[in-house]
Amino acid sequence: MEQTPTQEAELDRMGEAESEKSEDDLVREWRFTRLSRVRKDAGARKNDRWCGEAAASDVDVHDLERLLRANCPLELAWEILR
Repeated sequence: MEQTPTQEAELDRMGEAESEKSEDDLVREWRFTRLSRVRKDAGARKNDRWCGEAAASDVDVHDLERLLRANCPLELAWEILR
């Protein structure tokens, strides 16, 4: 299926926006996505705001995951690592 000129322009614009993101932005997005998954897997009631704050923090995502795998509640793991 061929794309219309409008669709092509939109795809070009999206590609340009993606390429303009800094490495920090990309890392923050990865951390947000990973923390969202961790939060859901833990069954925690934390929201996307928490994920955003956690993604912008210096907390090591892998350390957080290790604590959760050891059955530490998310809230306690977060307090330990902050």
